[in-house]
Amino acid sequence: MTIIRFHENPAEYAPTISFNHCGRMPWSARYDSEFSGFELIELFQFCEEEGHRQGINDANQNRIGSREQAPFHRDFMGGYPKSLWENAYWIGVQAHGDTTPAAIELEIQKVLSAPDTSRWLCDALNSALDRDSTDATNDAEYLCDLLTRRTNALSLASEANWGEE
Repeated sequence: MTIIRFHENPAEYAPTISFNHCGRMPWSARYDSEFSGFELIELFQFCEEEGHRQGINDANQNRIGSREQAPFHRDFMGGYPKSLWENAYWIGVQAHGDTTPAAIELEIQKVLSAPDTSRWLCDALNSALDRDSTDATNDAEYLCDLLTRRTNALSLASEANWGEE
């Protein structure tokens, strides 16, 4: 579940955004000019990923448009986070596509046969196909979360080291 609380001055402050699985976003309730470079990247990634996810969910639930509105004020950072979210939302709606088992199998085969697909991804996907789909999905979500946290930790450590040079 996501909890969003708007600041009393939403044109200048980010909303407070909290998730059950990872807590409060580090940039929540931050004044727009106080964002570090890393926090800007994190904010923009959030807008793209969450907007996209909401678009897919709305398309899956036949409620297209219900979560298109971004939780960012049109004047916050010149409207860029709002625009990112709303564009990503519609990309998610379009990406919903055909969710029949045959369409998904075709997509899997395209990924496995693409020459630019990494060996690691092919091995992981083939391994997952041999397992219970719910177990494989749970493991993939855990792996995604773990690798995301690792990437964020390495980025933060690298950003902290910039000041030491």
